[in-house]
Amino acid sequence: MSSIGARFKDFINKSILGHKDIYARGVPTYTIQTGEYPTPSFEVQRQWFYRDSMARTSVEFQAAILQGVGFHTEANDKEIKQEIDDYNEEIGLDTLILPTATETIAYGNNFWDVQKIDKPRIIPIISIEKANRNKKGEYESYTQTSAYGGKNLKADNVLHFKYPPDPCEAMGLGLMWTMLATRQIRLTQGSTTTTHTVPSLLLAKALFEFDMPNIWHTFAKPRRMWVLPEAKQEVVDAAETELRKGGDFITTAPDAKLEQEQVSSRSRFDPFVKFIEDRLIEGFQQPLTRLFTTAGFTEASARIALNIAERRNYGAQRFIKRGIERHLWIPYLVKEKEFKEDRVRKAKIRMYWGAEEKPPITYEALTKMATLVGSDGVTLITREEFRRNVAELGVRLITPEKKPEEIPKIEHPQKTTPIGEEEGEEEE
Repeated sequence: MSSIGARFKDFINKSILGHKDIYARGVPTYTIQTGEYPTPSFEVQRQWFYRDSMARTSVEFQAAILQGVGFHTEANDKEIKQEIDDYNEEIGLDTLILPTATETIAYGNNFWDVQKIDKPRIIPIISIEKANRNKKGEYESYTQTSAYGGKNLKADNVLHFKYPPDPCEAMGLGLMWTMLATRQIRLTQGSTTTTHTVPSLLLAKALFEFDMPNIWHTFAKPRRMWVLPEAKQEVVDAAETELRKGGDFITTAPDAKLEQEQVSSRSRFDPFVKFIEDRLIEGFQQPLTRLFTTAGFTEASARIALNIAERRNYGAQRFIKRGIERHLWIPYLVKEKEFKEDRVRKAKIRMYWGAEEKPPITYEALTKMATLVGSDGVTLITREEFRRNVAELGVRLITPEKKPEEIPKIEHPQKTTPIGEEEGEEEE
């Protein structure tokens, strides 16, 4: 850099940014010193995830769509492809993808311990307390909770799936974060400004579920008052405990009246419940839950919703597969199998979601195979095999295949000889 360029950079850093290093703007200073914590913690997010039926159903369905029927690999180098296929089977990669997809969608994060690249394992997400980045935004380590020993895991030994990959955040922000996030609003009246906290959508749903039984027990059943003007106090005290259990109460005043407050028939709670439900479905990005809860949600609507869910997962699929290719397969090939980096790069080992598609069989290929004759005079495929494959291509064969004529059996007269007696010997 020229002297003019260096002086200009120094002027920008000191005068405008207020510090010497331009990269220090990547992460705030306080987070460099204390680390960056997921809020709410992964433990809180996990508890809500497993205890809320809508959250679990939505996330697990999306994770199942993401994994699909599995994956297959392709590469320009057959030897490298075989090495990766054997590696995937040895570590059980297909069994690691589903929990990875679930945690990535639900919590926005998933952590693998790749210190031993030949034996990767998933780190319990509730064990991660915070991430530690330097002033350039590069990850240096991850601190575990005290329940897991409070250790610092080096970033080089951790494969971190962070989704979405927002550079402003050390941790990914999954669906559970959005549904558990609170909001602050400020209301100004005259010269007074007050701050209010809007509860999260999941908390609002939980409050509805908590209040519904109370409303039912309060207003859905009749309440009675027992008037006993001449009863003794000890009788009233003994009866009051039992009567209150059923919502009734007792009094000794002879002129007492029972005035029951009832909910007006014009009061409708449906719009409020529907509003919360719509926001939850929108937040979890899973309209298929309406198939179980909403009348009139047809099969055609379900197909459209399923297509939307699949398209939504395309980005997450690409994100996970790129992480496995770059941070798992390539280090394994270079470090463990000692392939040269240039060869690995040219091999272009790739993961593709779904079962491996076999090339379609054409009529021309079948005809050519039927005419190929080996050195022993036998064709590559028999007449029966040819007809069967042609029929699978959609060709209608009217004349059935003739079975080869059976060789007639020749029955020879046979003399049975008892065991232990030779032919020609007579019984005594």
